[in-house]
Amino acid sequence: SEELLAIVRNALNAEDVRPVADRVTVQSAEIVNYQINATLYLYPGPESEPIRAAAEAKLKAYISAQHRLGRDIRKSAI
Repeated sequence: SEELLAIVRNALNAEDVRPVADRVTVQSAEIVNYQINATLYLYPGPESEPIRAAAEAKLKAYISAQHRLGRDIRKSAI
């Protein structure tokens, strides 16, 4: 909330807390919506379903590990 941001901003910018030349910027987190479209090229056969499931599980694990402030979903990591 804006009230909480003001409390944190005031606490961190107090003259007796921060270094002399520093100013702290306090802002709320912003959720960025995204969508991932992937194409897997597999040979036909019974092995394709476990491979697809493993790829999906790895993607979910990567997304879960990146789901923090300051972390990005990098296309090169997918």
